This record gives sequence, structure tokens and C-alpha cells, in this order.
Amino acid sequence: MKKQKEINPFVVDKKIYVIELLKKSRLKSKDNSEIHSYSETYKVDREYCSKLYRSKENQKTIFSLSNSGLKLLLYILMHIQRKTDTIELLPEKIELITKMKKDSFNRARSELVKNKIIMKTKGRARIYWVNPHFIFNGNRSNFYKNNIEILAKQNTKMPKNILKSSYKEANPQ
Repeated sequence: MKKQKEINPFVVDKKIYVIELLKKSRLKSKDNSEIHSYSETYKVDREYCSKLYRSKENQKTIFSLSNSGLKLLLYILMHIQRKTDTIELLPEKIELITKMKKDSFNRARSELVKNKIIMKTKGRARIYWVNPHFIFNGNRSNFYKNNIEILAKQNTKMPKNILKSSYKEANPQ
């Protein structure tokens, strides 16, 4: 008898809401005698997300942060806007949300600056660059079109293990 797969209890009572996009295509034969139609669906998560990039260097940095540093990092992850690489850090707003006092906020901000997770912008008070090698909300390869390097060009019909080998080349251990 086949063992039944266990379901994550977090999704049993609370569903994940998505938007389903439909793409319809028609293909005619060369002599126009046949028309083939097909449709394809793509599901998009309705909730926004921020990406935390999982390199070994980033992992080491995260686990070296103080509790206040981690709180501020989580605040940034939750509040960075889509398709931007800056964030406004207002101590009063952060205190309301994180319950972190101003002195703790200042130490945490200094810690994130020291660890190159954020950097003060020039001429704009309370606005910080966010390191896109660490955090980004959106498609960073589209956002930084002039700052990317293509490791390999892949045919989508290639086996998945080729994609894994390209990742290993880009992220040596």
C-alpha cells in the first residue's frame, strides 16, 4: 500500500492566494490547412516577497548579527519596496513596529553598515542603499541590466543537472 504524503498543516486552514494568468496561442500549418490552439496558465503569488540571497558569506554574516541587527534586517526584508535598492529608515517608525529603542536602532544600523548590508546614500537623510547581493524585492537581473554577467546560456530543454552545475561554478565552496 502506497504511503500517503503528509500535508503541511500551515496550508490546511489558510490557503495561499494566487492570481492565475492565461496565455492563449494559435499555430497554423504552413499551408493553413490546420490550426492548433493551446493555452498555458501561470500562477503568480498575490503576496509580495523579498529575497534573501543564501550565499555562504551571507549566512556567516546573518548568524554573526546581534538581536537588534537581526530585527533591523527583518524590518528591511519586510519593508523594502519592489524594484528599488534603497530604503528609508525612520527610527520612530521602526520603534513602533519592532519595539526597538533608538539606541538599539542606532547600534543595529551601524552593525548593518559595518557588515555591508546597507550603506548611507549621499545627500538624502535617512535613506540607505540596500546591498542587492544580500536582499532584493523584484527581479534584480532586470533592475541591474548593465551590471550582470551571463554565466551560461541554456536551452530550456536541457536537463536540470546542467543548471545545477552552472550554479556550482558561480558559487564555489
